[in-house]
Amino acid sequence: MGMAALLDAEGLTKKLVDELIKRIDVYGDDRVQIKWKFSIQDSK
Repeated sequence: MGMAALLDAEGLTKKLVDELIKRIDVYGDDRVQIKWKFSIQDSK
């Protein structure tokens, strides 16, 4: 999936989740942490 497809997305689809998110951790104290498959350094 290219950057243009990501920029044109109008919502969160399973394909986007599979492409962008490594894992989601949910904690008992109402916290959620998303582990991304990329970092800011990857885009430079």
